[in-house]
Amino acid sequence: MGRKKKKNPERNYGHTDAILDIAWNEHLPHILASGSVDETTLLWDLETNEPHTRMENFGDHVQSLKWHPFESQTLAVGSSDFYVYDCRTYDTYKNWNIKGKVEKVHWDPSNGFLCYIGTNRGQLLCFDCRTNEPLWKYKGHENEVTGIYVWEKFIVSSSTDETLKVWDRENKHLIKIKEFSGALHSLD
Repeated sequence: MGRKKKKNPERNYGHTDAILDIAWNEHLPHILASGSVDETTLLWDLETNEPHTRMENFGDHVQSLKWHPFESQTLAVGSSDFYVYDCRTYDTYKNWNIKGKVEKVHWDPSNGFLCYIGTNRGQLLCFDCRTNEPLWKYKGHENEVTGIYVWEKFIVSSSTDETLKVWDRENKHLIKIKEFSGALHSLD
């Protein structure tokens, strides 16, 4: 029977609770962001296998992360509020208060100013990050929004209400509903 290894207190780094989301920075492939129940986001340097930056004080668990499609330094973070960080400075960000909690964030792949949010109350919101209020919001699902995908002129959303919905991006109306016999927990 082998001996148990003791944790080295000098190497105590990382999250202290469950990780809820990870996001790989496609522009800087050695950078990975992780969000956790411990109310922190860590930026990991995959070349050294250690966290480089710790962002905290979210006031709630970090549920969703998404790197910007065009800007390597910009990270969207979903917690009890919605945050956009400039990771070059780590303490500069813009945030928006959300009724409920942010379950999912997703950047628009063709317009770098737009970010879509799904909440635990089933709401879908679209933010132009240059403004202080959402461009639009509506009740998309009966339960939390667990996934958002933007493709050409469509927004696809999933939920634990056992539905996948396809929305017209320009006119913001529902095009199709697909019902499942179980909760949907992810969409990509």
